This record gives sequence, C-alpha cells and structure tokens, in this order.
Amino acid sequence: VKKKRGPILIGAGLALAALLLTGRRPGPRGAAVFALTVSAFALYGWAAWHPALPEARVWHVEATVADEIREGGRGQRRTLLRDVTLDGTPLRGGAYWSFYADELPEGLTPGVRISGDFSLYHPSGRDNPGGFDFREYLLQRGCRVGLYGRTNLVVTGPSRSLRGLAAALRHRLTLGLQARMGEEAGGWAAAMLLGVRSLVPSEDQDAFARLGIAHILSVSGFHVALLFGALAWLLSRLGTPRAARFPVLALGLGFYSVLTGLGAPVLRASVLILLREWAHLRHRRAEGLHLLSAAAILTLLLSPGQVTGAGFHLTYGALLGLILVAPTLTRRFRPRGRAARGLWRAFAATIAVQAGILLPMLYWYQELPLLSLLLNPLALLLASGLMGLYWLGLLLMGVPWIGPLLGRLSAWATGLMTGGARLLAESAGVTLWTPRANLVTALGWLLLLAALGWLWRLPRRGRLALGCAGLLLTAVSLVPPPHRGTDWTMLSVGSADAAVLRDGDAVWVIDCGEDATLAAYLRQRRLSVDTLVLTHLHRDHALGAEELLRDRIPVGRILLPEGAEETAADPECLETLRRLQASGAEVVHAARGDVFDLPGGRVSVLWPERGRVRPGQDANHSSLGLLFELRGVRLLTCGDLTGTYEGYSAVPADLLKMPHHGSAASGGEAYLAAVSPSAILLSGGDEARLELTRERAGDAELWATRERGAVTVSFGEGQFTLTGFRESPE
Repeated sequence: VKKKRGPILIGAGLALAALLLTGRRPGPRGAAVFALTVSAFALYGWAAWHPALPEARVWHVEATVADEIREGGRGQRRTLLRDVTLDGTPLRGGAYWSFYADELPEGLTPGVRISGDFSLYHPSGRDNPGGFDFREYLLQRGCRVGLYGRTNLVVTGPSRSLRGLAAALRHRLTLGLQARMGEEAGGWAAAMLLGVRSLVPSEDQDAFARLGIAHILSVSGFHVALLFGALAWLLSRLGTPRAARFPVLALGLGFYSVLTGLGAPVLRASVLILLREWAHLRHRRAEGLHLLSAAAILTLLLSPGQVTGAGFHLTYGALLGLILVAPTLTRRFRPRGRAARGLWRAFAATIAVQAGILLPMLYWYQELPLLSLLLNPLALLLASGLMGLYWLGLLLMGVPWIGPLLGRLSAWATGLMTGGARLLAESAGVTLWTPRANLVTALGWLLLLAALGWLWRLPRRGRLALGCAGLLLTAVSLVPPPHRGTDWTMLSVGSADAAVLRDGDAVWVIDCGEDATLAAYLRQRRLSVDTLVLTHLHRDHALGAEELLRDRIPVGRILLPEGAEETAADPECLETLRRLQASGAEVVHAARGDVFDLPGGRVSVLWPERGRVRPGQDANHSSLGLLFELRGVRLLTCGDLTGTYEGYSAVPADLLKMPHHGSAASGGEAYLAAVSPSAILLSGGDEARLELTRERAGDAELWATRERGAVTVSFGEGQFTLTGFRESPE
C-alpha cells in the first residue's frame, strides 16, 4: 500500500508546490510548469505501471493475432494478441498468448481473429538480482496480462482492424521474401524491413552483438532514416512543394510504423524525424536537445513502459552522443578534400554514437565491442546497400525475371555479410567482458560527455582533465571488487535447479537450470566458474550450461557423479557436456569419500558409491549428494536423489536443499529426521509440492524460490542468515 501511495503523494506535493509558485515573474512560472509536468508524469507513470488487471481465471477470449507465432522449446508457441475481449468485455491493451502444439492449428496465422477458452494470468516481476522481468517486458509491448492454452480454439476469419490488416500484410510480405530469396536471406530481409527479428538465427544475432553492429538487424532509427531520405528524395524529384511534402512523409512513416507493428524504435525515430521536419517547415531553428526532449516526451506518452527498456536507452544515448559530441569532433579537425571530410564526418559520428551508448551498453550487455568504431561505418554502408536491394526485391517481387534475379542477388549479398560477421565474431579479443555498470560508471560517462561535448566552453586543459577523470572513473568501476565473504545464492529458475557459491574468490556453480538465468547472473558480475557441479544430466539441471558456452563464460572444472554419462541422461545434456570439454573444461567424476577443499571449508561427496551405478538407470538415482561445510555451517544438497537412495546421504546438516524439488518420492520423514535441518531450501516445485514440503518441514523454516525468488545464504562463523529477493507472501 505504501508503495502505491508514494507516486500519488509525490505528485500531489508537486502540484501544490506548482500552485504556490504561480506568479507574474517568469522564474516562478517556469518552476510551476516544471512541477506540474513532473507531477503529471509521476501520476501517469504510476497508472501505467500499476494497471487494473482482470481476474486470473479461465475466460472466453476473442482476439486478433497481431504478430508472428514464434516457436520456443518443447513445442511451445507464443505471440501477441490485440483487440482482445474477455467474455465480451474489451481488454485495454494487448495480451501475450502461449500454448503448446507440435504443429500450428490450420489457419492460425498473423492477422486472423480467434476465439477460445484461455487461462488468464498476471505476469510475474523479477525473481533474481538483475534478472529478467516478464511483467516489465510485457508492459513495454503494451500488454498487461498473459493468456495460456487453446481450449476450443477456433479461427473465425481475417481481422478487419488496422493492426490485424497490418499483421496479415507483414506475414504475406515475409513469406514472399523468403520464397524469392530463400529462407535465410528472406528472414534477414523481413527483419531489416518489417521488424520480424525472430527469423534471424540466434547465432547471427550473437555475432553481430559481439561486433557492436546488432542495430542493423532489425528496424530502428537507422532504417527509418533511410526510408525517410528515400521518400524525401523521390518527392523532391517529382517537384512536390515543400509544404505538401510533410503530410505525405507523415503518412508514409505512419504507414510504415503500423506495418512494422508499432514498435517502439520505429515510433521514436518517426516522431523525432517529423518534429525536425516540422521545425524546418515553420522556419524555426531545430535545436537537437529540444527535439530530443520533445521526442522522448511524446514517445513516452504513447508508450510509457519503454522508459526502462534497453532500446530506449540505446536510442537516446546514441542521439545524445550525436548532438553533443559529433559537432565538437568535426570542428576540431577539418581535413582537406571533400572525400576526406565526408569520411571524417562518418567516423566522428561513429565515435559520438559509441560515446553516447557507452553507459547503456555496459549496463545492459556487460560487453564492449572493441572493433565497433572501425566496423560501424562499414556496416552502415553495407546495410544501406543491402536494404536498397531488399526494397527493390520487395517492390518488384512479382515482376518476371527481375524479381528472381534480385532475390538471388540479395541472397548472395546476405550470405557474404553474415559469413564475414560470423568469421570475425569468432576471433579472439573482439569484445571486452565487464561487470554491470554502476553509479561510478555513470559519473565517469557524464564526465566523458562533458569533455567531448560543446555545451560547456572549457579550455583544452579543462577538457583533457575532465576526459582523463571520466576514463579513470569508468575503468575503476569496471574492475570486479574482491569477494571476501561466503554466500550461496539459489536462483529462481522455475521448476529447475541452479545455485552459485562464492567463497572468497572461488566460484562454484551447482546445477545450471535450463535457461539463461544463471548465465546472466554470472555475466553481470563478471564471474568465471571454477567448478561447475552437475548433480546429474537432466535438462532442468544441466541444459543451462549451453548458455555458459553461448556467453563464453569460462568453466575450469566440471564435477559429475560417477557413471553419469552411462545413465539415462538427456541427449541434449550429453552434447552440451561434450562441447564444454571441447572448450577446455576438465571433467572429474566424483563418488562417495571424495573431498574437495574450499577457502572457507570443504565439500564431501556422499553419493553415489563407486560400482553402484548401473548403465541405463534413471539419472536421478545417482544424483550427487554433497555436504558443504562452510565456516562452521553444514549445507546438504542432493540434486534429484530419490527416496530409494537418499538414505545414503542423510547426515545431520544446518541447511537442507530439498531433493527433487519437493517431490513426494523424495525427502521423506525418515530422511528429514536424520538431517534435522534448521532451514529448508526449495527450488522450483509446483504449488502442491510447496505445500507438501511445508507440511514435512515441521519446525524448520522453509525458504522457497516460488515464494521469495532467489534465496541467498550468507555464512558467518558458525551461523548463517537467509535473505529472499522478494518479500515473503506473509
């Protein structure tokens, strides 16, 4: 309740201050306008981030499929719905729809109307430090709720709404591009022209991100500016009067924004370009900072959720760099010759953009692409030519001979660019891995902008001092501080398992989950893995190691139970293990009696015993049973060990990580009595397992990721403290 009242009280206080400050002098009036603006945005922002939600239950839904239907793991399908009604009542905003199907139901394509009985749920927020916020992700896309399932699903026909027609046209154009250019090149064309980025292979997205040129993959300000320039050039060639160009350009950009799904990057770029064009039409001076501020206000009024998104920060960071830094660089150095001046302006713009996006890049991606200054001018030039080919191919798709020829040429050019990017991205030293940016990084970034910008009239020595101070602060902030304590963080990874033990400078990972949560946690802190413990080779414990490989997080040693590869392991996990070994990780098979030292204690292996693992048996039966003795505190963890074998690892412990996610087949009464823990940790598990574990826990305190998000255990000398990322439901 206090959190919800806060923005209202702040807004009311600012509004009262605005009334008190009104007067004839411009100073108080300016302060009043400022206070009223801040208070209005506080209230508007609070309403946008705390929308009224319908009841979480099964509803009869009618809606328009407004996006491509993407395929996730294990047959999951997901898309966005617009024009949604719940039992006949319109839902404000859209909805995120997911369901499972090996094949799509007949007729289910973007732009159709559907009806059915779906379960509505309220999206959850962040569960891990620095983790993914699903609720925020949906709000940024104009969605308030999630829908699950497809009971009684019926495709009722094509949608007649603007979004539905745009989605159907975008889908047809995408299929046409893929038919002419091939699936891969057509997917690239659809991404760069229509915003269908999901068709670009993930390995290509990773390669372009490592090189610092990922912005050319999907529709952004660069793509909108190229389209605007082409339209403006065409209108000027046709002799259209300047006053008549603006409505035509506005209609063109508006149509393109709708066609690309009203994505935030397209809206931001379109608003900024049209504001600048309107200022020129009115013969007014178009100040860059004024235009930037006005565009930010308008786009946030349209979509307030984007203010916390990476795209918003990168877009306005790049524009801020262009406005503040580029003029200074072009004035400081004026090469002779028209071609040399053009090259220098392009290079100066690249430096300015890199300076502007330095802080967002370090915050969101913890990676500095070292070649981006050199590659961006070339990448933008190549992307401009490639987009010209794509547009010609799209416009002349149905023309005999010319359409197929342009398709083959586009496919060849796309393959050339992507092949070069993949090859270059695999080279060593193309990126610098850093911890997540912090307040010191932000201060250093501001000092760098001050040194390079034109707003402050400083002598050369002053700029040099500011620049050196900014570089020093930024560099210092990116050096990982030493870790002196001992703590265990059990991450919230759904119905899977993943934990990180930091004991001094030693980093142990105990299971990986099956998604990118663990990799993101390690990447943000720039943590290499000394020992990766895989209690057994099932997806929910080991498949997340694939993300460690994808993010190039070093792994020194892999600890497996004796005979792990001979059990009924998941094939995907065996392949990931093979790739980890190929990357240089040492594999150690552990069995009962093995002991491993840590700075603050030791790890004893309790199960399995050598010679007791039978080939082909369930991998759960031979899960590693480990007793961590850390600073006088004993923590017992046993993976998914079943009740048949858990007695072999039943030793007294202060903390118990409940085996097998609280399954009824594990963690029985005799086992809990033998361990006699003070606190029980439960990773994952559905509501039934949570309640069953609560009944079994007795006097032991239960800390479950389902209720508290990530749970951190901090070890002292003979004592421990538990902290949940989220507050307890009580």
